[in-house]
Amino acid sequence: MEDSFINVHNYDGQLKDKYNKKRIYTVEEKEDSFTCLLKLLKSTFAKKAIVQILKDMKNTDSNSNFQIENNLDASDILKEIIDNLFYNNNCSMFPILEEQLTDAYRLGMCNSGRCTRLLQVWLCLN
Repeated sequence: MEDSFINVHNYDGQLKDKYNKKRIYTVEEKEDSFTCLLKLLKSTFAKKAIVQILKDMKNTDSNSNFQIENNLDASDILKEIIDNLFYNNNCSMFPILEEQLTDAYRLGMCNSGRCTRLLQVWLCLN
């Protein structure tokens, strides 16, 4: 497998114009959605990724969900993915989301990995 498929840092600074946030979500709205998602996930690694995203979202000192190079926040992207999957009945993309969360956890939960992998799912839905 080519390194570019795994090394999400190849996209640092190149994804700034790809994501348009629909609105600003509260921490509570995100937390509720992520908790519901946790109940549906089967992959242990995907669940661990969500737990880490939740933990980092609450840590206001250093938000590891935010990727400065692309001005992206993984928690915002994930919230919009969840809304799209379940409120717009796009459940066929759920396995893709679970796979990307699993990859993010297994290959490294850096902010670039979280944002790039979640943005791939978001782009498929939009």
